[in-house]
Amino acid sequence: YLSILLVLALLVTLTPMGRAYAAEPTIVFSVTPDVTEAHPGDTIIYTITLKTDENISGTQFLLNIPSGLTYVTSSGKIDANLKAALNNANDEIGEVSFTESLKMFIANTAALEGLNGLSGGVTFGTFKCTVDAGAEGTYAAGLTIEVLDDGDLNPYPAAKYNVKTTNVAVTAPPVAVTGVTIEETLSVSIGGAKTPAYEVLPAEATNKAVSFTSNNPSVATVNSTTGQVTGLAEGTATITITTADGNFTDTCIVTVSCSHANVTDKPAVPGTCQAGGNDAYKVCDGCGQLFDALGAEIDAIPATGKDMNNHTGTAVWTKTASTHAKAYDCCGTPVVTEESHEWGGDDTCDECNYVCTHTGGTATCQAAAVCVHCGMSYGSKDADNHTGGTTTINASPANHKTQQDGYTGDTKCLGCGETIGYGSVIPAGAHTPATAYTTDGTEHWKVCTVDGCGVEIDGTRGGHTSTGANVATCQTQAKCDTCGVFYGEKAQHDPASAWSRDASGHWHACQTGGCTEKADFAPHTPDHDGAATEEYAITCNICQYVIEPQVGHEHAGANLTPVGAQEESCTTDGNKAYYKCKCGKWFWDAAATQEIADQNEVIIPASHKWSNEPVSQGEEGHALVCTVPGCLGVDTIQQHNLGEWQKDADGHWKECGGCDYQTVKDRHVDANQDGICDICLYDGSVTVEVPFVKVVKQTGTKAPGQKTFTFEVYDYGNTQAEGNVDVTANTVTTNGAGTFNGVIKLKLSEEEMYSLDYLGEGFYVREVAETAAGWTYSDAIWLAMPDQSGWTFYKVVDGTPDMQNPDGEMVFTNSYYELAYIYNPVGPTRPVDPINPEDPAEDPVDDPMDDPAEDPAEDPAEDPADEPADKPADKPEEQKTPATDVPKTGDSSDALLWIVLMLAAGAGFTTLSVKRRKEN
Repeated sequence: YLSILLVLALLVTLTPMGRAYAAEPTIVFSVTPDVTEAHPGDTIIYTITLKTDENISGTQFLLNIPSGLTYVTSSGKIDANLKAALNNANDEIGEVSFTESLKMFIANTAALEGLNGLSGGVTFGTFKCTVDAGAEGTYAAGLTIEVLDDGDLNPYPAAKYNVKTTNVAVTAPPVAVTGVTIEETLSVSIGGAKTPAYEVLPAEATNKAVSFTSNNPSVATVNSTTGQVTGLAEGTATITITTADGNFTDTCIVTVSCSHANVTDKPAVPGTCQAGGNDAYKVCDGCGQLFDALGAEIDAIPATGKDMNNHTGTAVWTKTASTHAKAYDCCGTPVVTEESHEWGGDDTCDECNYVCTHTGGTATCQAAAVCVHCGMSYGSKDADNHTGGTTTINASPANHKTQQDGYTGDTKCLGCGETIGYGSVIPAGAHTPATAYTTDGTEHWKVCTVDGCGVEIDGTRGGHTSTGANVATCQTQAKCDTCGVFYGEKAQHDPASAWSRDASGHWHACQTGGCTEKADFAPHTPDHDGAATEEYAITCNICQYVIEPQVGHEHAGANLTPVGAQEESCTTDGNKAYYKCKCGKWFWDAAATQEIADQNEVIIPASHKWSNEPVSQGEEGHALVCTVPGCLGVDTIQQHNLGEWQKDADGHWKECGGCDYQTVKDRHVDANQDGICDICLYDGSVTVEVPFVKVVKQTGTKAPGQKTFTFEVYDYGNTQAEGNVDVTANTVTTNGAGTFNGVIKLKLSEEEMYSLDYLGEGFYVREVAETAAGWTYSDAIWLAMPDQSGWTFYKVVDGTPDMQNPDGEMVFTNSYYELAYIYNPVGPTRPVDPINPEDPAEDPVDDPMDDPAEDPAEDPAEDPADEPADKPADKPEEQKTPATDVPKTGDSSDALLWIVLMLAAGAGFTTLSVKRRKEN
């Protein structure tokens, strides 16, 4: 009863003085079922709508369920589109909710303002009822209007509104068919008709409709509706009856017989050379049974066979070029067997009058042809068919070396003396140059190789020349660039300008590779007489070689000369910085404390400056190349890293992942004609990828776990994209708090759609809201628009894309709230929520009108799992006493306190609502 008292208390606070209205209802609530007929056990879905010409502020109504119908628990739902409809009518709305325990819809003050501007009204929601067992008649579910206020919180009188209901007729459920029976056998004569008896079970079955079929309609047919059987021929047929309800069947065997009452006499037929005859017989007109002339049944017509003396045709000649024969054209019986024509000295056969067509034989330049059949000459001579032999005249041979053409000669007939054929020119033939050159000490040339001709080919003679690596050196002769022959003398040595030296003397070393020649070798020439002293060393005054170092020499001061560092090049060595003493020793430092034992250590070998990225070397592969201007150095060539097939409407190719190389584009191959390339699987489609960012925030003390979010793509700007674009990927999986990247993939079924810019006018993307515990889902909506660089995104604000503020990322932010419990061996405690540390039970913004059954998170008594969160963090549970607990639903001892609180809250709510309207 406490819930009813609470509602009454709220009504008192919401009910100001009423005003008089006209009796004509202008506010109509409708409760519409989804069916008008039902049976016990069926479920009926009711939809509640409201249409008004008045300005309504708030309402509160109970479901009115008649006896015979039972409300389906948890079926009351607020319509998903109600909030959007109310937003269209009123920028600021109140709460709209459904209370399951009271089966009550509540729209708080201002929730419905502006509905008079919606011509179609709004749908509040739906609920379900089941039809009780044994119910029968008509039933209408309705509403009991508890509160209905105008824009100034004045209640409307009952005459101003109406509740429209619709009856549902409830009837007993249909009786199902359980079987069917039909007569087992039936006899019918040919041409007769009978209907077998049948029965559908049970007798009270609702649908007794049946159908009939025959398995042998050539013997007996059956009317598919009435079951009447008609006999057509002797034999048996099975008639099957089938019920419309349940497809139950039974069969009847029908036997069709004949009385042979009417027979027809068939006369005897004589045989001929073509066909056999028969004796006289009889046949039954009804069934076709055969009888002999005396009336006895027979199985076949009595045959008498052919008469080869009774011809139906005439005797006809058959003639060829050399023979004739005569036979009857009806049966082929011969009269004259095949024989040769009888020629009586002319070209006509004396027996069959065949005129010879003359063939065979050969006409020549001397006589006409003789017929092979009759032996007579016919036709004329053949001037082109010469006999007696031929001879060749006027022939001459070709001379290749002199390039004189020859002649094959003419042909003369020895029989008639005529020239009967003419010859042709025999070309001398062009000279064919040899592959290799013929050469002497100074020149080279090529000669003709045809039949030992040996004639020099014009333009091939030239003197030997050499360039580059083929030029003569001191180690080898020059090599001709053209013919490859070595010729001439070796070149002079190429001595270096600097002296080479050792203890034996000095010389100018030859710079030619592999040459050990020591040009101008001479022993050292001392620059002083006598031996070295502390003042000076004995050196060669030609090459400066230290013949004898100073005595007690110090590597310092004027004796030490710095040598600067020299950078190496691609082909020339460089050197490090060092110090050179007059005594011939080298040092790393100016103090001459670090002697360079191996003077080769100062050398920096020549080396290339390789590129950071490989460069294509064609089909062979790619390699690093030297970046020094003018240098063509190439490092070791690596094979191309060819990835997946790249493809478009014209063909397919592969691209190297390490350089800019790509294979030659090949045309698509579709041998099986299935519309898909056999090699690259190109099917004409294009997949477009749209990136987005998912941000997960942790608002409680417990980190979120793995979760998959789904996104919806809708409302394409180009209507041609609807139905032609498939979303092939639209999820992202997160694990914990953080930022995660995702991709939505759109597949256009034809490449033409991509070229026609089906997506050019953009589309909208939003997150699919779910009900997973602890999660708050993103309500962001984005308009995605393609551009030359990829995608630009515009956030939707108040239903309209903010086109003035483009964004490079499409971001959806979700939060996760859950408390992590800490084990306390002393007793149960609630961990402090770092975000909301205060006690929810003492939250002044908590609405006492909320139904605990609808919001378990706000009712610790109904949700034990949340109960620790409803207790102060600094007070153990045992310290609380009943006197300080907030009263809970069902605690009748504190009912008065609840009513006082409700009255106070209602009065405050009304005051605030009126104040808001005045401010507006």
